[in-house]
Amino acid sequence: MASSRSAAALREAGFEDGQPDPPGGAFGRDHQGRLDGVVYEGPMFALFERNLRHDIAHMGAAQRARLVEMAGQRFAALGVTSACDADLRRDTFAAFAEADDSGVLNQRIYGLVVHDELDWLLASGLRGRHSDRLATEAVKIWADGGMSSRTAAIHGTYPVPPYGSGILFFERDELTEMVRDFDARGFQVCIHAQGDRAIETVLDAYTAILPGAPENPRRHRIEHGGAMYPPLAARAADLGILVVSQPGFLSALGDGFAAAFPDRSDQLYSFGSWRRAGIRVAGSSDAPVITADPLIAIRDAVLRRTAEGHVLGPGERLSARDALALYTTQAAFALHREGEIGSLEPGKLADFVVLDTNPLDADPGQIADIQVLATVLGGTPVYQSESIFPGG
Repeated sequence: MASSRSAAALREAGFEDGQPDPPGGAFGRDHQGRLDGVVYEGPMFALFERNLRHDIAHMGAAQRARLVEMAGQRFAALGVTSACDADLRRDTFAAFAEADDSGVLNQRIYGLVVHDELDWLLASGLRGRHSDRLATEAVKIWADGGMSSRTAAIHGTYPVPPYGSGILFFERDELTEMVRDFDARGFQVCIHAQGDRAIETVLDAYTAILPGAPENPRRHRIEHGGAMYPPLAARAADLGILVVSQPGFLSALGDGFAAAFPDRSDQLYSFGSWRRAGIRVAGSSDAPVITADPLIAIRDAVLRRTAEGHVLGPGERLSARDALALYTTQAAFALHREGEIGSLEPGKLADFVVLDTNPLDADPGQIADIQVLATVLGGTPVYQSESIFPGG
């Protein structure tokens, strides 16, 4: 039975015992079938959006800009100069825009607008490049749940709680029509897909709308792609689909992945195989699910070591140079900005990071210990370490 505290929280959130699981989601339940305080996917996102909107609506413009500025300072201290907001909504866009107008947006933000808020974006006239630091040129769709929650849509059944085969948000025909519509309007489509069943559905949708392999002019993407096994990877490569994925999951969540996929854990997040198949792979963090620190992710792409010390898929390890490319040149390509950022070349924007050690020369196990000394955006420092610049 849920504790009185969690029961009160559930009531406040609008959930009650006896409710059936909603479409696109599920409720955690105890052995008597009562809600236990855990919500999965659909209702979780609805609750998150409601609370976020409530909190942001109660802030003034200056407060919202300051909130973005503070977050940007933390990202800059990690050496992050550009980022995707993969869950951009009307209220969070307003905060970014206010920070940008105030001159305190310390990263270049590429927004993936949540698919059910696209009508707002189009009606508002806010689609496109707002400045050199803020753009809304892509749309985000969730095809399934997550790997760590065992809600990613898979073929077969999970051998661990909550069991089942995951949650698929859209059937093939519905997803295909969504993708067709967004593609026709000129948007880059970025679809969260983790389980092999969801990835198969996404590839079916992309196959239906792309003009012919490997033509993918809008650079449509799969976000995560955790269980994109070899046959699926071959299909993605043939279509020219980009994959934006998270090596940092391996140290943070890898032991749980191994328990949920005991027979195929070596094939999860198979960065080496994906690259050999010809897929462009970019790196991200999925923060705040895990840390936004790209150096931890680069280390994990090289070592593939879990928190308990297991190596998942040793044949999928990347070299330090290839791991670094996930967060530089390949990430810039995924954002349609490879002509401006991602490498230090004449004519590109002066976005760069100063580290105390070259990650290409470091012992792989020490890459995450490298210190960020300075982060520069457009030639202007947005972070300087007190270790070399006392007082910041």
